[in-house]
Amino acid sequence: MRWKSTVVAIVLAASFAGCSPAAKKQTDKERVTKQWDSTRAKVKATLAKDQYEGGSFDKARQTVNEALVMAPENASIRVLSAKIAIEQAQLEVAERELRLARQFDPKNPEADYLSGVVFQRWQKPDVAYEFYTHACDKAPAELAFLTAKAERLVGMNRAH
Repeated sequence: MRWKSTVVAIVLAASFAGCSPAAKKQTDKERVTKQWDSTRAKVKATLAKDQYEGGSFDKARQTVNEALVMAPENASIRVLSAKIAIEQAQLEVAERELRLARQFDPKNPEADYLSGVVFQRWQKPDVAYEFYTHACDKAPAELAFLTAKAERLVGMNRAH
């Protein structure tokens, strides 16, 4: 008798804890849906990148926004969104996207580099230099990052 009551208690505890088959099925469905959305977002991002490179910035903006709905925490899509915003002279939007990209992927050097570009356009050379330095630290072999950092140093009349 004691054994049966123990089994019943375990089953009840498991169902209340969300371990029931229905809860597991829902979790699997959510996981698969998230994977599917992530894949669709990557396809949309590729299309948006092609549109961006082709100069169709309005179409690229629309496509990248659709990708962001499906994968809002994808740092590379946020960086692409920022690039489009920079081309459209929407620097506040670009910096917001870059901030989110750094939040979702702190190791992404391109987000730092592009923030340097934004702050350079805002006439804030010291802040731009710091972002270029972060980009160089994360990707020391990237010539564009090193060149931008060096140009900022020259522009600020500093040796290092």
